[in-house]
Amino acid sequence: MQGLQWPSLIQALVLHPGGPPLLRITSIGPPCTNDRDSLREIGFRLVEFAQSVNVNLAFRGVVASRLDDIKPWLLQTKQEVDRNQAEFLDRFTEGLLYYSTMFDSLEASSAQLEKCLTKLYRKREICNIVSCEGPARTERHEPLAKWRDRLNRAGFKTLQLGPIPFGQANMMFSLFSVEGYCVEEKEGCLTLGWDG
Repeated sequence: MQGLQWPSLIQALVLHPGGPPLLRITSIGPPCTNDRDSLREIGFRLVEFAQSVNVNLAFRGVVASRLDDIKPWLLQTKQEVDRNQAEFLDRFTEGLLYYSTMFDSLEASSAQLEKCLTKLYRKREICNIVSCEGPARTERHEPLAKWRDRLNRAGFKTLQLGPIPFGQANMMFSLFSVEGYCVEEKEGCLTLGWDG
């Protein structure tokens, strides 16, 4: 998309009550070709545009030739799910529900992408969450309520998004969506959902 999906959201953040929040975008792209680093160019353009409307944007580019080259730590992803329980059976059940939903959603959108991501997740997260205990378990995904509590204790405050960012996210989403996906506002956050 060459970053074209972000300017409308950036502009909408300008109208956010109390000023725009920090926006962080992580983009994945191929290595540079012909002395042209398009991922870096996109980042510069987006940051420049955000600065022009006084939005603080942190852009992060991840370069990869194949999806298999992307390691989860490169993305610093935050997943809203409760897979941090102490009991194996609880972790297993939650993991089964989460990953079956994720794989179903990927299958609905793209068979090729589903194959690549399934391989990536199978190698990393599933094995770690289900089979590791104590310090060996590095994947500790938690639900939104726990993240919110942890961030509040660290001094962060929730800012209401308002109808404009949600409306624009919904509009952009409807242009590229596959049946079954939805965008929801959940406790002050925009979330991507699939099949309920």
